Amino acid sequence: MSALFHLNLRGREAAEWVVFMKKYPTEVPEVLTLAKDLDFITKYSTVAMSYPLHRHDFCEILYIVNGDVIYSVGERDYYVTPGSLLVLAPNVLHKATFGKRSTAFDRYAFHISTDYIRRISSPNTNMFLCFDTANPTYCSIFRLSIEKRKEIHDLFQRIHTINNRSKACYGTDALVHSLMTQLLVEINLIALDYSHSHEEKG
Repeated sequence: MSALFHLNLRGREAAEWVVFMKKYPTEVPEVLTLAKDLDFITKYSTVAMSYPLHRHDFCEILYIVNGDVIYSVGERDYYVTPGSLLVLAPNVLHKATFGKRSTAFDRYAFHISTDYIRRISSPNTNMFLCFDTANPTYCSIFRLSIEKRKEIHDLFQRIHTINNRSKACYGTDALVHSLMTQLLVEINLIALDYSHSHEEKG
């Protein structure tokens, strides 16, 4: 586990997570630290079980590759299927619940500190937009088109491939940050399109 990956739990939430970790000690994912405030969780399969309610103080991006599960985010439940993109703001309570027919599922995930996002933002490009829970049209889940699925999936895979190179290789860190910037731009564009479409309907 990296220094970034920790849970901000209180009371019952903390107790439930302790029980979960004791029940599924092997289900802690491999976390690859790309930078001091950027973690990448590689695609991995988890047995059909439910994650308890939890929160953390970093931003989280999840891309579902296979499987289906219900993600509870705040007070809303989302049915998640392959090709779904989840965008979770810091300190938002969430959990994953599997149905009786659910099987193991694969996903990619990023844990990103607010400092990292702030650094790659610019006066004209606010990378926090997709995490802005104060926005009336804020959405935690996006169901992507086939074309957009391929684009997002390819970016995750390219980051994974480059990260498998030696950290000492020339350009590895710059390529990771470049692709991460591209990924966040694409996700924010998806969020903006969603926001604009709902404003027009409203």
